[in-house]
Amino acid sequence: MSGFQTLSGVSESVIDGSNIPAFSMRELEVTVSSLKNRKTPGPDGIPAEILKETMKIAPRLLLNM
Repeated sequence: MSGFQTLSGVSESVIDGSNIPAFSMRELEVTVSSLKNRKTPGPDGIPAEILKETMKIAPRLLLNM
């Protein structure tokens, strides 16, 4: 037993990424600038400091990832 309650009538769904709108440059700027330095990177392994420096020199690179 996993310890989690099973909900009847609930099914897993797959998210189709083609329906998700792209980030705007402004959304990316706000998000990257709010990242805290010297914190453990997320699942991508990219430290906040690298993302912030990349925003200064090649913001389109991040936007197109």
